Amino acid sequence: MRLFVERAAEVVPHFGLDADNAGAVAQICFRLDGMPLPLELAAARVRMLTPQQIADRLDDALTLLGQGSRHQVTRHQTLLATLAWSHQLLDPEERVLLRRLAVFAGTFSLGAVEQVCTEGTAPATALDLLGRLVDKSLVLVERPGPQVRYRLLETIRQYAGERLRESGELAATERRHRAHYLALAESHDPEPSARAPAGTPLELEADHDNLRAALRSALRSAPQDALRLAVALRLFWADRGYLAEGRRRLDDALAAAPQPTPLRARALFGQGVLAVRLGDSSPLGAIGAEIVAIHRGGPDRTALAAAHSRQALLLWMRGAWDEARAALDESCVLAGGDPALLAAAAHLRGVWAVCRGEGADARNSFTACLRLLADVDGGVPPFLPVMTPGYVTEEAADGTVSVYFEETVLAGRLVGADPARGYALANLALAARLAGDREGALGAAEQSVARFRGLGDRRGESLALNTLGNLCRSHRAYRRARTCLDACLEIRRGLGDRREIGITLGSLGLLALAAGDLDGARAAIGRARAGFEETDDLPGTTNCLLHLGQAARAAGDTATAKDLLTRALDLGGVAGSTCAAGWVAVMLLGLAEQAGDRAAADAAAATARDGFTRLGDRRGLAHLDRRAPGGR
Repeated sequence: MRLFVERAAEVVPHFGLDADNAGAVAQICFRLDGMPLPLELAAARVRMLTPQQIADRLDDALTLLGQGSRHQVTRHQTLLATLAWSHQLLDPEERVLLRRLAVFAGTFSLGAVEQVCTEGTAPATALDLLGRLVDKSLVLVERPGPQVRYRLLETIRQYAGERLRESGELAATERRHRAHYLALAESHDPEPSARAPAGTPLELEADHDNLRAALRSALRSAPQDALRLAVALRLFWADRGYLAEGRRRLDDALAAAPQPTPLRARALFGQGVLAVRLGDSSPLGAIGAEIVAIHRGGPDRTALAAAHSRQALLLWMRGAWDEARAALDESCVLAGGDPALLAAAAHLRGVWAVCRGEGADARNSFTACLRLLADVDGGVPPFLPVMTPGYVTEEAADGTVSVYFEETVLAGRLVGADPARGYALANLALAARLAGDREGALGAAEQSVARFRGLGDRRGESLALNTLGNLCRSHRAYRRARTCLDACLEIRRGLGDRREIGITLGSLGLLALAAGDLDGARAAIGRARAGFEETDDLPGTTNCLLHLGQAARAAGDTATAKDLLTRALDLGGVAGSTCAAGWVAVMLLGLAEQAGDRAAADAAAATARDGFTRLGDRRGLAHLDRRAPGGR
């Protein structure tokens, strides 16, 4: 009875129990078995009916449902009868809106209602009708953030869904629902043009259930729309950590729309990125080959050149270095003098050179990339895949080697000329760091930060700040490093990019480790690891083991360090991490030598040499040669 009175007072102020209505209210509560939803629906009618009128009408509905016997009515029938009674009292336009609202899953916005549910009526009436349904407790209001959202209780949604099917409007309403959420998803995809950065992945989170529903509907009725929607959502799935779900949904969309179109090629590349995040490099070769095959039959040599470049990237991520180099060479031949394609090739070669420890070659490649980018028109559609070397290897004066995972290797998105300069500068900073040019490294990273800020590109700015923060850590400028990394983390939390949040938490852990704060290091790396494990991000999880192993080594806990670093050797099978696995083996070599375990040292050296040889890492091979008996 308290619930009924409270809800009634919300629609009729000062409503309360008295001698005139107490018996009727008690009858309502008894007839509805005290069920909260039917009580709320009944209480919402106090604005138009007295409690006794409500009781009389409700009693008639329940008796009819029980075929003459009130006592035979089940709780389910009670609920159904209350919904039917409440629906019967709605105005015709209210009934139309309620049944159309059943197409939504989860919460929805007023804008979505206006786009999806106002066919045949003026959109301006949506707010008024929605408010009337709210007043009748048929629609709930939620305020999860700066904007009000709405939702139906599942029981009401199912009831309204039955009415929608009966009306014959289901297909048309689903079609409008698909169109609205496809447009929303595509408005958050930054790649179709070189426009300013689109909205954040966090902004799509509130509509994720509706996006799922739209994709299911499209798979049934409009396969090409399903593929468009999956392509538009591929970065959202990657950024928000829906890796397995995203890969599965891309698989479904690709199977539903098998035509060899450029859209399919974009979907395939997104499929490859999600496979990489899940630690599965096995499909990358086939994906790259199909992307090339799609464009080989077309008249656009530029598109085919770009396809070979994507193939080269995926082959390198898989560890097929020779094939990757051949694919990139083919891309450059097909590109002719196209500065955008040649800039992308130079950028990729620079990343490869850093991973092989070739600082001078890397600097030359990134410098060439920046020179070519100066000739690319700002209106050219996105063409440069965002990539970094990901890992940094440092050797202390006593010969101790440390490997740090500092950034995502393959971001999975393309950018246009203006942001491309920022990413090239960030990677140029890593090349200068490798070459031992401290001032050059800091200068390039600072230019990268400034360029992204000038563009208003928060995602790019966060990467540049992360790069600068890690550079400052390596130069023992710990205070500035903390300032940069804290600013980076704030941006990445605002964007909602769960992977990048984990990477920056790991960088903060490395900063604590460098400063001698072992507890702080373990805590930050542990938070990063928990996030990676929650999203099934195998590379991220494995790299956290790498960092924790170094923390254990710094604490003098050799046994734990050996165990963690041995587990981190799995990076050898993780796409884009072959170079890191070789240096992890070098760290295990150092631990074995420290323990006087010659057999373990020889095995670690062999593992490292194999990895360095496959990648062509001359720096790593030279390091092993110096450590070998008789080496210098």
